[in-house]
Amino acid sequence: MTAQRFVALDALRGLAIALMILVNTPGSWQHVYPSLLHASWDGFTFADIVFPGFLFVVGAAMFYALRHSTFNGATLGRIAKRSALLFAIGVLLNWYPFTTDISELR
Repeated sequence: MTAQRFVALDALRGLAIALMILVNTPGSWQHVYPSLLHASWDGFTFADIVFPGFLFVVGAAMFYALRHSTFNGATLGRIAKRSALLFAIGVLLNWYPFTTDISELR
């Protein structure tokens, strides 16, 4: 039995990622649509709901991905391995010009 893909969930995930890229890199910061800027302390704009929307999609995908899994050491191992790999890729991408100043590493 092959895993069933939820096309709507995949489309929403792709839309959320595209919107995160648009909000974080709008082009020129001198000429940005106000809705693509994050709000000050009070209120919210469209940019402020993009990441929570992405987290909703991640949670829904986790439900469908793990609903038939049993909670055991193998499942925790796969989750830990994937988390460590994603963390390492993020650090390497941030460190890419291979700067020697570790204080700038995020």
